[in-house]
Amino acid sequence: MADLDHLVTGAFDLWHGLPAGTTRVDATDAFGQPDSPADAPRRLATWTGTSRRYAHGIDVWFDGDAVVFVQVDRPQGPALEDMLGPPEAEIPSRLGSSRTQLVWATRGLAAHRSRVTGEVYRLYAFAATDTESFLRSDLAQVEERRIQL
Repeated sequence: MADLDHLVTGAFDLWHGLPAGTTRVDATDAFGQPDSPADAPRRLATWTGTSRRYAHGIDVWFDGDAVVFVQVDRPQGPALEDMLGPPEAEIPSRLGSSRTQLVWATRGLAAHRSRVTGEVYRLYAFAATDTESFLRSDLAQVEERRIQL
């Protein structure tokens, strides 16, 4: 699916939200075969690994065979604001105290960016929605926790 290619190439200005009906087959066509099993134990089944076309890490999150959202680690390219204009919302990030979350909900994008370096740590791509709906979603509240084993 050509739309998913925009995530790999960094053409975020061409991204207008995850198309309805995007499937596991579409993800494999866009990203290649994952480096780890597609049914690794997670909250939702995922396609996890480094793509042949994108070495920094991509996770594709599924509900059954339907793609729910795509996670791109350390996306490369020009500043997001240069491509997309100002974010529709800026909220605290739960992916680190030095990060903020920039939201372009109507474009189906949310980025967690360092307030210190300006580097985007993680980008989430999802079905386009209105800002208020995104802010109430689980994806707006995503967080990482370190658990000692």
